[in-house]
Amino acid sequence: MPIPRQIEWSALALKQFDQIITYLEERNPSAARRMGQAIFSKVEFIGQFPKAYRQILGLPSNYRETFVENYRLLYSLIGSDKIRLLSIRHTRQRPLSAKEIIEMSL
Repeated sequence: MPIPRQIEWSALALKQFDQIITYLEERNPSAARRMGQAIFSKVEFIGQFPKAYRQILGLPSNYRETFVENYRLLYSLIGSDKIRLLSIRHTRQRPLSAKEIIEMSL
């Protein structure tokens, strides 16, 4: 089994996670718990298998994406031992441009 990489959540990803869970919690607390667990499980899996998910077209190969239900998780591979979770966005939101994604990682 591969050695898990360190996962760093960007300030934006943390804020978005908090907003998602708060929104769901107000409407359906059990759905909020399930979503929170699903996102954490996916992030943990990314740490174990960072190249398991697809590259983002138009960006360098270290930028990747995956989905948890209707949420798109964007992340970048940093060197051989670190991953940065850049963003968690609902698929109904306007897709980010390649430029916006790169700016997030700076």
